[in-house]
Amino acid sequence: MPRSSRASLSDETIQELENQFYEFLNSLSSTDRKKFFAEFLTNEEKMMMYKRLALYWCLLEGYSLAKIQQMIGVTHDTTRVYNKRKNTLSEEFKELIGRIGKSDMASLEETKKEEMAEAKHEEPAIDHSINLNPDAPIETRPIDEPMMEMHTDIKDDMHDIFEKETEDMDKKDEEMEASHTEPKDEFGMDAMPSFDDDQRSLSDDMRVKNESTESGGTMHESGGLMPSDNKEDSSEKKDDDNGDGKKKGGLAKFFGF
Repeated sequence: MPRSSRASLSDETIQELENQFYEFLNSLSSTDRKKFFAEFLTNEEKMMMYKRLALYWCLLEGYSLAKIQQMIGVTHDTTRVYNKRKNTLSEEFKELIGRIGKSDMASLEETKKEEMAEAKHEEPAIDHSINLNPDAPIETRPIDEPMMEMHTDIKDDMHDIFEKETEDMDKKDEEMEASHTEPKDEFGMDAMPSFDDDQRSLSDDMRVKNESTESGGTMHESGGLMPSDNKEDSSEKKDDDNGDGKKKGGLAKFFGF
């Protein structure tokens, strides 16, 4: 990589790196902070501050040297110096980070223990055991009077509603009975005759017809007229004449007459 190469980092990225770096420094104790500056900030290379911060942060995050060169654009000489320091101080740096992590975990465990102890002191112990004593007096609690009044009011309201519904049903039944007794229906028309009336009228009509037919038969017999017999005789004669003619015509054709 040429010496004139520069890092293509935006202002937002630089600000974020600086904030993360200073947050990391604030998380260290005083001794760890002094050791960190003694190991990593002794050499005064001619680099900009944001490049140095980016390099330290990349080492902290575990990036490779090629990635560091790509991000901060350091020269070969400077990279060689930091590479040497990284190789010599890598174990100490790992121990430092490990001790920081262990201290953080220990502090978290201590805070959890303290919170649990405080919760135990605050919450009183509850005795869930049940002791049955048959000789103990029975406690009676007074009945809540407003609740009883409310229940009685609801019961009275329901009774009134039921009585009103029964009265309405009785009125409807009376109206239906009155409508059945009237001769006309709801459309103002006369009431239809019943089935028995129809049967009586039909039987009267049949009786009148039978009487009329019987009177006609007696009139024909008294006059000496027999229309039915005359018609039968005339029809038989015509059939005989027609039959003889047919027979004669057939024989004449057969014998050649």
